[in-house]
Amino acid sequence: LSAGEASRAQVLLWQALQENFMLDASVWPVKTFDVLNLFDKSLATLRFPAVEVEDLISSVTLLVPRCPAELAAAILDRFPGLRVIAGVENEVPDAGASWSYFDDAWERPTGAVLNRMLEGVETPFVLVVMGAALPQGMKDLERLVGVLQSRRVMIAAGPVVSEAKVYMDFCFQLNLRHYHLGFDSVYRHSLIFDETSAASIRGSWFMEQDAETKEGPCKLCETLPPTFMARTDALQAIGFHPLLDGEFALLDLAIRASRSPLVEMRPAKDGVP
Repeated sequence: LSAGEASRAQVLLWQALQENFMLDASVWPVKTFDVLNLFDKSLATLRFPAVEVEDLISSVTLLVPRCPAELAAAILDRFPGLRVIAGVENEVPDAGASWSYFDDAWERPTGAVLNRMLEGVETPFVLVVMGAALPQGMKDLERLVGVLQSRRVMIAAGPVVSEAKVYMDFCFQLNLRHYHLGFDSVYRHSLIFDETSAASIRGSWFMEQDAETKEGPCKLCETLPPTFMARTDALQAIGFHPLLDGEFALLDLAIRASRSPLVEMRPAKDGVP
């Protein structure tokens, strides 16, 4: 971080500490100064290095911790040739060499399975599928990858529309206070990518000109849908809780990803991490 970025981060941390009951200096023997001092000595933050994408086949790996036959067939149909690491009970017919299997995934917590799967990922991006929802095709994957390429964010995802035409975007702000976890269905910030995605797009409030040709802004959320695209390096840095399963592993990841500093992961030398 530059000196200006570090100062801004310290201000944000100081503000968060004032609103955090768990670190209230009048209750606990930890002072704001102590936390800021620890922050100053922490490892370098993740640099989010630029990633060049030649094609999706060589850039994205699908991680599916529990993949029933119906879901496997849909993946083969929508994403032919894409690398897939799946937890299956039996090998998938016609999947080919691009698929890798975990035959004990159904017997282990989802968090532990995904951590093991991440160890074998060689592509810069991963699409994690923890439910039955899938993007419609390669074009949707390109849009998600584009978000991760152009902004310093760890994860990108889209809404889910159910068979009953119910729209769900899984976007909430988390309220952690006084040992209670609350979900607020609002968002406070968004990402703007270029002039066409800005709020001041030419047109009226009720009819935007050429809306189908423009990339709209993205909401910044503190929760995740069950299907999302992530930077592999960032997801490996945060990791999943190995003892948590299903939506609890997903919620734990969201909490830590939105509140833990992302740091550079460096290989061990001579057995010393």
